[in-house]
Amino acid sequence: MGIPQPNWTTVNYSKKQIEKAGKQITEFDDNSYEYNEAVKIVNNWREAHAYPLYYIFKYLKKISSNDNYCIVAERLKRLDSIIEKMKRFPDMSLSRMQDLGGCRLITKSVEKVYEYSEKCKNSSIKHELKNEFDYIKQPKNSGYRGVHLIYKYHSEKSEYDGMLIEIQIRTHLQHIWATAVETMGIYLNQNLKAGQGSKDINRFFALISSLFAYIEQQPLVPGTPNDIDEIIHEIESLNAQYNYLGFLDAVQVITDMQGSNKDDESYFLLCLEHKLNKLVISKYQPSEVDEANEKYHSLELNSDNNVVLVRATSFEALKKAYPNYFSNIHNFIEIIKYCLQNDINNIYTNLKECLIMKRNFTDWLSKFHKSIANYGYYIDFDKVYRNVNDIKVELNILNSLIGSTDIENDFKSIITKYPETLKCLPILLAVRANEIYAIDGDGEFSYDFKKANYSPEQYAVFMRKTGLFELLENHIIHTLVDYVTGVETGLDSNGRKNRGGHLMEDLVESFIVKAGFVKGKTYFKEMYIHEITELWDIDLSAISNSGKAEKRFDFVIKTDKCIYGIETNFYASGGSKLNETARSYKQIAQEVATINGFEFVWFTDGSGWTSARHNLEETFDVMEHIYSIDDLEKGILSELL
Repeated sequence: MGIPQPNWTTVNYSKKQIEKAGKQITEFDDNSYEYNEAVKIVNNWREAHAYPLYYIFKYLKKISSNDNYCIVAERLKRLDSIIEKMKRFPDMSLSRMQDLGGCRLITKSVEKVYEYSEKCKNSSIKHELKNEFDYIKQPKNSGYRGVHLIYKYHSEKSEYDGMLIEIQIRTHLQHIWATAVETMGIYLNQNLKAGQGSKDINRFFALISSLFAYIEQQPLVPGTPNDIDEIIHEIESLNAQYNYLGFLDAVQVITDMQGSNKDDESYFLLCLEHKLNKLVISKYQPSEVDEANEKYHSLELNSDNNVVLVRATSFEALKKAYPNYFSNIHNFIEIIKYCLQNDINNIYTNLKECLIMKRNFTDWLSKFHKSIANYGYYIDFDKVYRNVNDIKVELNILNSLIGSTDIENDFKSIITKYPETLKCLPILLAVRANEIYAIDGDGEFSYDFKKANYSPEQYAVFMRKTGLFELLENHIIHTLVDYVTGVETGLDSNGRKNRGGHLMEDLVESFIVKAGFVKGKTYFKEMYIHEITELWDIDLSAISNSGKAEKRFDFVIKTDKCIYGIETNFYASGGSKLNETARSYKQIAQEVATINGFEFVWFTDGSGWTSARHNLEETFDVMEHIYSIDDLEKGILSELL
């Protein structure tokens, strides 16, 4: 059974009717018949944009799929925002409004913003780039920064052809700023984004935007000081007078989640009842977009609601893309406080944890593999064949005992004439040893199969009591060579644990090589702390207990900028060892943080972590460089190194 397809809204009105409705919603009273009829038309036109929006959203997901820190979301413009915009720009044509449908891509740096912008502009998609606005190079007077691309959607379905879709690309820092502005606007009931509100509030946010632009080494906001010290001084003065940061810090909402708890790509209808400080979230599957739109429209009719319909890859992505609805502006406040208290010229490096939104642990863990077994993991047949060949001659001599009618005498004759055949006997019992101990009512014996320490008669007793004579004389097997091949195969299965321990190492190493590093020159395997210290003259006493403890890394990579100590492991099943490993690596990561020029990197994976997730999460929260196989496949090594 296939996945249900969305019931996309079609355009039910002519362009003339749409244009007329756009004017009427700004001219008539919201209780009038004309207004309500106009709203129906506007809403239909807006909902129809969900179709082209979906395909632009899919494209952005595709080009950012390997970016661990990238967030993609989409939304249909709120009705109140449409009305407000039409009032601000009376000559605007509703059918040509560029942002009725918008996609948002949030990434970690300005460089990445332009990288994704170029990917969009140079892609092979058939949609037409109509406009480009670079608000990073030329920030708005309000302080808004980001890159906007306006695409004219082309489709074989004529009702959607020509619709305009806006793509917003911004950094996490730019997004943090925009979120704070929207949050303040919501709770003051002022459209600060459009430059409304008090002069002091707008000035405050414009100054902060310049501060953030300075951090990102980009042009400052027009009308703000060119000197960073002056910017900081003015921010401090305004905050001291009005306590804007205190106000934002005090804003909290109660979240009421309705719908499936499964964290998957969905439509999320957010209804913020800010008088009650309550956020109601209704979740809809992609196939339920029509129902979601209908509910969206009905909630908008209540002027006390702040409502938006958003599509996001997960609930966590939703919270990061639209944190203003959750009143989550913690990062904004912390960054401002940090900037006011520290050296602004060294701020970027020190703020990297704030500037880059952290990955979600649950999302990260959900991509762990059940197994990384390759085809050679199950049985090492080369080893099996080697072991069998080592005793093949002796086994063929013993083959004469199969079906023997006088097996005891035949056996004694063979080991007397060919004493080297004794070494084959332990493996017939699936034992890898030269000695076998046995005890019963007749006494205790320790048989040596390398050099006979008992008479042939006693070894015959061993054969009888262990059941080997019965196996041979009753012709249960046809050839000892085949039998031992089977035994060796079974014994080799015990070696899977050891092979499994090396599989993760081998996998990581393959990606290290793929990233361009050369063994013995730029990367090294199984390297001790003292070897690293001696080779590169770096003080690692912080992780060696001042030289008293010796630590060995699975891999060490040397770049021009840094030395990376790498540990790897894979856990298919749980156990106490996982908790111990997580705690140990957390401690190493904290110790390494005090060492200049050295970083600790941990690659781990496996469903075994499910039972030890809490300890792993603790390490995940404090360790910058902890990665999974999924991260490797997405190219984290090239990005990191």
